[in-house]
Amino acid sequence: MKILHVLPKYKHCSWQAVPNMTSQSFDYLVWHSSMQEQYGHKHQIIPFWYDMAMMEKGKKAMNAELLETVAREKPNFAFFNVGEFELAKDTIRKITESGVVTLYWCSDDSWRFDSVSKKLAPYYTWVASHPSSVVAKYKAMGCKTIFIHEGVRETLYRPVAPEEKNIDVSFIGTYNPERGKVINGIRAAGVPVTVFGTGWPEGEVPHLSEVINLIARSKISLILNPPSFYVGLKSLA
Repeated sequence: MKILHVLPKYKHCSWQAVPNMTSQSFDYLVWHSSMQEQYGHKHQIIPFWYDMAMMEKGKKAMNAELLETVAREKPNFAFFNVGEFELAKDTIRKITESGVVTLYWCSDDSWRFDSVSKKLAPYYTWVASHPSSVVAKYKAMGCKTIFIHEGVRETLYRPVAPEEKNIDVSFIGTYNPERGKVINGIRAAGVPVTVFGTGWPEGEVPHLSEVINLIARSKISLILNPPSFYVGLKSLA
């Protein structure tokens, strides 16, 4: 089988930077690398780095290049790890109508189903998501839907020995005021919190392997949502 994988090669905030090994995207390090590792010996997996094409040529030309790639490579299946509206709806529709089975991985549906995913889902053959309430909404829209949870890449994600768990509490993620309030509140209660991410004084963790190590060494690893660009009733309350 020939598989076209549409994804960003670098972290979204690093497109304008000089490409280097420390800025590769999560989609590349986890999804694409795992696909190559597990299925590359049986299937031809062709990456389409939409972020690189968009940086070099612009959004419209990137969409045209994607259609040209599909016409040239003639994949059986196309897997989309995309952000928001980088791909035009018409581009997705043309790929699906050409006979390619298209799958849209909706990883952030817990907070952006209404703003993004539901507007793009009808143009794909299949959508994959994990909140059960959202899966029901997709089915109500008439979309072919796969209910799935993300797993782990076992060659990357490994536990550490108990004696190596030397971080009490950690959080890794982009700063926003609500997250800042939570972290400050925890620290004010006398609990040390190790924090990394865009916008925090400590800065970013440069590589996924270091993120994994920090989480593995933590006794408690926090997940603080909604993200900084989510607007909802809870964040306005």
